[in-house]
Amino acid sequence: MAYEQVEVASVPFVNFVANKGRHDDLANHPFVLRGYVRHWLANVWREYDRINLTDLAGAKSVTRGGEK
Repeated sequence: MAYEQVEVASVPFVNFVANKGRHDDLANHPFVLRGYVRHWLANVWREYDRINLTDLAGAKSVTRGGEK
């Protein structure tokens, strides 16, 4: 159901969690569904870190938040 609502909203998962719409405007996504998506994203990112996805993809450096 959470995935379906993200699809209906036509936004990335991160924007859905942040309660943002298509043009970064304020949206009204259900709190519980945002919690499910937040939990799912945390699990996905944790798994990416566990398998060192950036190393597997051959990335030289990772930038986060505009920093190198």
